[in-house]
Amino acid sequence: MLDAGLILYVGLLALFLWRCLSGWRLCGAWLEYANYCMLLYALLLVLNLWAIISFLTLAMRQEGKQVWDELPGWFRPLMLGAPVAAIVTYVLAFIQTGQHVNEIRR
Repeated sequence: MLDAGLILYVGLLALFLWRCLSGWRLCGAWLEYANYCMLLYALLLVLNLWAIISFLTLAMRQEGKQVWDELPGWFRPLMLGAPVAAIVTYVLAFIQTGQHVNEIRR
């Protein structure tokens, strides 16, 4: 299994090389919203979804259910709420970045 840090590093390296080799054009078309933040959000979306799916699949396996029974009662809602909080935080940050890019474009 690949480490998320390695995937992030390779993704950022690919963004850097793309920027150095072609600017912000892809097949001659200008990419208006393709700044580093927006492209990084696409990469972080993949990593975030991968982490949430891995968390949930592990929690549903037999080993995860055994550990789940050993947790204190107050800790369970926090663990169930963590994926939801990650998604909400991601969506709000994405919206804020989109508004910021629109403001710069004006």
